Amino acid sequence: MIRAELNQLLEALLPFAQQTLAQAGEFYPIGATTSRDGTISLVSGQTGDEHPSSQALIDMIISNFQRMAVAKEIIAAGLCFAVRVTPPGQSGLVDAICTRLEHSDGEAIDVLLPYACEGKESITYGVLFAVPGSRRVFPGAIG
Repeated sequence: MIRAELNQLLEALLPFAQQTLAQAGEFYPIGATTSRDGTISLVSGQTGDEHPSSQALIDMIISNFQRMAVAKEIIAAGLCFAVRVTPPGQSGLVDAICTRLEHSDGEAIDVLLPYACEGKESITYGVLFAVPGSRRVFPGAIG
């Protein structure tokens, strides 16, 4: 069962990625956190490069999440990025928005939304699906 905090992060991140994809035809990884008082904050990474690699941004955001988790500033974190995935019941890889969600109670889930992009004006979305995620943010999951 997905925790309320994880669902709120999904609702903050997924539309942001969809909007950016529609406007630019792509999107850079973006994160969000839930503080102990329930406040949701967006988190991005800056490498100093005009076109940073997605992996560099993902690593930077996760490192920031880990620092906040150790300091007990957050209870949940989410990271949204582009992947290639084979949806259930299909064969072959497709583009997808992955929203990786993790809660301090141990729950971790990846929510994926396949899409096909024929230019910025024409994006077709598939069926949203979820798979168990891996813990990388909260103490005991690092390393």
